[in-house]
Amino acid sequence: MELGQIDGTQYTVTAGVNAMSMVVDPVVFEAAGVELPDDETWTWADYTDLAAEISAKSPDGTYGTTPTTNDSFLAVWARQHGEELYTSDGTSVAMSEGTLADWFDMFVSLMENGGPPVASAAVEDNNSGSPEQTLMGLGRQGMKISWSNQMNAYAGNGLMQPSS
Repeated sequence: MELGQIDGTQYTVTAGVNAMSMVVDPVVFEAAGVELPDDETWTWADYTDLAAEISAKSPDGTYGTTPTTNDSFLAVWARQHGEELYTSDGTSVAMSEGTLADWFDMFVSLMENGGPPVASAAVEDNNSGSPEQTLMGLGRQGMKISWSNQMNAYAGNGLMQPSS
């Protein structure tokens, strides 16, 4: 109940909680001849390199990734760097300029190496309406930073098929 309260007044009831996640489509990786990353050791540099490799080795219209465009991922980035995005009272940004600059540098590198589609196509993908209509949902993207509750929507292209 507390998730829906501000200063002790209930404004909403939360139906659930999810988390930012890295969704990986092994079918796209395999088709591009790119090995899946070790999910316990890979870095953001590995992510940008893998995205570029998948895009380069895939047919036109299939990409390594599409960069996320929301502050939820930025909050994850801050925490991974030992910081918070906002101050505890929510009145200002708590992330240091250096950590924010590193985040932008990572995305500039990603765009320059060809991992995602051009910016206009990335915006269209991020605003496509439903997960099934995104590049990831259509099986045309190797990796996507997305909400954990989107996995069922992406399942149509084999992401969640159980192994035998």
